[in-house]
Amino acid sequence: MVYIIAIIVWGLDRLTKFLIVTNFSLRESRSVLGNLISFTYVHNEGAAFSILQGKRIFFILTTIILIAIILYMYYTVLPKTLITTIIIGTVLGGALGNFYDRLRFGYVIDFIDFHFFPIFNVADIAVVCGTLLLAWQLWIIPEGGK
Repeated sequence: MVYIIAIIVWGLDRLTKFLIVTNFSLRESRSVLGNLISFTYVHNEGAAFSILQGKRIFFILTTIILIAIILYMYYTVLPKTLITTIIIGTVLGGALGNFYDRLRFGYVIDFIDFHFFPIFNVADIAVVCGTLLLAWQLWIIPEGGK
């Protein structure tokens, strides 16, 4: 089931990026909710907050290592609960979404723009939310959610 969730998250990320690429020009921005949020199509060759620009090989290798660690933890350390499966599938799908971009294009397609925060994408949301939920499950809920 973890792989099904990962494929769904990856597919949602691909779909949203496809819609942006086919309907926007690079750096084009359109307001979605007034001044609160826009869709702004950009290429990000770095990581979060555009750090380490142009370090494609580093990010590809790091992603492979992190995916291996995530899967190792899922199969050996983490509690086998439905929430853990959903969380790991979400993180894995998000990681694969940006990994795909880096392999295919050499950059990540970003488009969600809150104007006061770096532009991001669905894969970023999946990785961040999944990681926060995993931390919450393991450290806040007694016994890791069992």
